[in-house]
Amino acid sequence: MTNAALVTDAAAYPAASNENFGYSSRPSLLFFSRSLALAAGRADGFGRSDMKRVEAVWELSDDGDWTSCGYVVALRDGRRIYMQYHFGERLREDDDGADLIERVELMPLEDDGYPQLPGIGIEWDDDLDHINEHLAA
Repeated sequence: MTNAALVTDAAAYPAASNENFGYSSRPSLLFFSRSLALAAGRADGFGRSDMKRVEAVWELSDDGDWTSCGYVVALRDGRRIYMQYHFGERLREDDDGADLIERVELMPLEDDGYPQLPGIGIEWDDDLDHINEHLAA
């Protein structure tokens, strides 16, 4: 997997909530949107118009200090990509606030299954109508 990181001043980041998009269910559309924005800026990435649908997702969070998500994405050209997103706070050394770290990792998938991610206890969710409806809009 390759990855890219983005550091943002925490005060400039929108509230991490589905309510920003009119949804209250999990998985978060906000985290999906942020991961897609990072993926679109990469040489090996893809954008919203390249996507056919999201097949499955997992999401883990530690009460807002950090969040990690994984998405299996079907692209219009027939490829499937595993996109993993990490988001968390890092306190500044000068004690003047916090930075938010975002990173996305991309990995091509060769078969119809989902990646095996041992040791982190994830459960794949394929009830993603709210995300796929957002893509279709």
